[in-house]
Amino acid sequence: MLANQRLPNGGIVEPCVYCGDREGTEDDHAVGRLFFPKPKPEDLITVPACDACNRGISKDEEYVRAVLLTLMDTENMPAAERLRGRELRRSFEREEGKGLANLILSSVEWVNVHTPSGTALPDKVPIIGADVDRMYRVLIKIVKGLYYHWKGERLPDDYEVLVYLAGLGEPFQDVLPQAIRFVAKHEVLHKIGDGSSFVYWVREGDELPDQSYWFMSFYRAVPILAATRRKKHPPRSCVVT
Repeated sequence: MLANQRLPNGGIVEPCVYCGDREGTEDDHAVGRLFFPKPKPEDLITVPACDACNRGISKDEEYVRAVLLTLMDTENMPAAERLRGRELRRSFEREEGKGLANLILSSVEWVNVHTPSGTALPDKVPIIGADVDRMYRVLIKIVKGLYYHWKGERLPDDYEVLVYLAGLGEPFQDVLPQAIRFVAKHEVLHKIGDGSSFVYWVREGDELPDQSYWFMSFYRAVPILAATRRKKHPPRSCVVT
């Protein structure tokens, strides 16, 4: 891990929040600018990052935004509608964006849906067969960035981030009950801009003080649970470090 480097003028270059191996010489948006419609919020959170981490995930962020904006849950959500009608459409129209559009379209599956009472609806509906690894990479990056913003230090190397997004991967059974209890307590809501694109709650664990629990939501429609904890065993399918 790279230690803080003192500059000749007395300033300090911190290690990259994400990898810790290189200097954080760039300001990276913890929650990417592309997730917000114009005008962009003035309170976007920035963290120190190296060039490789800052640039290396941009394509994944574009992919995740496209997936989120094609989910039925984000229909009629004002911020999502503005992004779909402007920036996402222009992104797909660019030559380099055509591959992304084709990727999203090719992953659509038509499935039967049941109501909460168990009744099958007569017509199938489209769902996106998302690339789980790309989704997790972006969500973990967001958690690491918000962790730095919240704690004033990067997530230690002997900690891991666990993410649960409904429909992707396996629930992390050993921390999910605590996370649900935390959400139920309605801790202080943190929002970026007016909160129509992204909000989050965070608190440290009670039963396990070395953990933190996060609840995030995109476009007031896509809920995400996450946790940070000290590594105790090899990663499982739901654990991405």
